[in-house]
Amino acid sequence: MVGTLARQRGQRTLLRAAAHVLEAVPGCRVFVIGGASERELAFKQELIALATAFGIQDSVVFTGFRADVPELMQMLDVVVQPAEFSEPFGRTIAEAMAMAKPLVATMGGGPSELIRDGYNGFLVPRGDETMLAKRIVELLTDPALAQRLGQHGYDEATARFSAPMHALLMQQVYAKVLGLRDGQGVAPQPGRQGTDVSVAAR
Repeated sequence: MVGTLARQRGQRTLLRAAAHVLEAVPGCRVFVIGGASERELAFKQELIALATAFGIQDSVVFTGFRADVPELMQMLDVVVQPAEFSEPFGRTIAEAMAMAKPLVATMGGGPSELIRDGYNGFLVPRGDETMLAKRIVELLTDPALAQRLGQHGYDEATARFSAPMHALLMQQVYAKVLGLRDGQGVAPQPGRQGTDVSVAAR
């Protein structure tokens, strides 16, 4: 899991699920990637205590703040985003999709707009550690399933979040605001010769 340590992010749900996952896949490791703000230092200690209470402390790695998140995410077999609130977008999800990583995330908000359950990832009810654990175990024990969902996620990310697509969507926003017809483009501003912000999709 990647994200700042905070109660609404779902780290507690992850640890509760991890206790079940480790019963099914004893050799796996849980990486909780992200640091805690000053006001959440007590929460970090709560998470450490929770892992100890479940007897999984030796299998859980709290990395703290890391500047090399892409490299860390690349080594993960499954990316989990069990937020306890409706995320507006879920950048971590988009990043994981771009790396072809299989995903398990909470239903609602941005994740439900990005993930098609069973096609490019799994969606689980908020706070349901049993279903979260079940989906994680499925992905860890079925490499073909994990690869298929990861590839579908990569295809989705490429189609929706590539630089050319982003530029095209931005052009459409500007065209709509300026009242331009489709294909009319965005004209250079007067007095700024040579400036053309229209973009052709490739």
